Amino acid sequence: MLNANSGEKNNAFVRKIKDPKLKVLHMFEFPDKTFEFSPGSGSKIKLNRYADKLNLYEIDYGLTKLDTIVIRYPILFNSKAVNIYKDIFQSTVLCTNLYGDILKSSGTQSEVLKLTSFTFDRFKAISPHTIIARGRYPHGKNDNRSITKISITDSVKLEKEYVLPNLANGIFANEGHLYYDRENARVFYMYYYRGEFLSLDTNLNLLYKSKTIDTVLTADITTKVKTDVKENKRVIMQTKPPKVVNAFITADKNQIYIRSRLKADNDTELKFADNSVIDTYDSTTGKYRNSFYLPRYRGIKVSDFQVKGDTLLAIYGKYLVKYSMDEH
Repeated sequence: MLNANSGEKNNAFVRKIKDPKLKVLHMFEFPDKTFEFSPGSGSKIKLNRYADKLNLYEIDYGLTKLDTIVIRYPILFNSKAVNIYKDIFQSTVLCTNLYGDILKSSGTQSEVLKLTSFTFDRFKAISPHTIIARGRYPHGKNDNRSITKISITDSVKLEKEYVLPNLANGIFANEGHLYYDRENARVFYMYYYRGEFLSLDTNLNLLYKSKTIDTVLTADITTKVKTDVKENKRVIMQTKPPKVVNAFITADKNQIYIRSRLKADNDTELKFADNSVIDTYDSTTGKYRNSFYLPRYRGIKVSDFQVKGDTLLAIYGKYLVKYSMDEH
């Protein structure tokens, strides 16, 4: 088996390639390259924008008009935080920061609650009052990650925690993408640096662990300890960038879509260079189905995508492209 930083040309796996017959239907040009999909559902596509950490955005499925969803932050919420994480469920907007502030806003009503005993960053709203978050907690000399269910009513409560494996470099080796499939009420967590993803129910009971089609079992991560003189504490740092195995996960109906960053033995050099490879898996079992190529758009590789039935939406830099496709 290979590790994630293997320089071998032969990666010891092959793909079953299927042509989805992609056809460009519409294109919209964003004002900048900092947009990504937000998981909110409804009659419009929801978007985050890194260049505007305070608000959400939405655009119609015809890709004709981009609108700002203005979020008003009460004084109790530290809106000057470097990162503000946002999601929307039905008409309820939820926002968090690394200071433990949690904003719940619905129409004209807003409230800010506080969670200081637990650190988390990205989250997905599974109801107007509940989120699933990617947590961080101390473990020996290192930190580790967990997936945590948090209820937000009159107070904030940690309902349940699914602890990721306690690895030597857990905080780095367990880095991954958290996704919530609202249609099937499934939580997926895909590791960036090793070929594995998890499926959990909304109570964080593990349904299965699945190995992705590649042969990477462990992340090749090396670290060093540095002393922060100002803060008077130890800081663990990576000595080199790890190689990304899988970059992104999304789901639709009974299928999971994972953007792989590894070339299979039957991917030609030209095909791999000119396309992003999407591997698909059965969402009930986690078993591999097939793969397809998502081509560059105006010379740019895809940075984010979603699938809705026979429609694929993809972001390429500042371009949002809507494709029709054959359902897998």
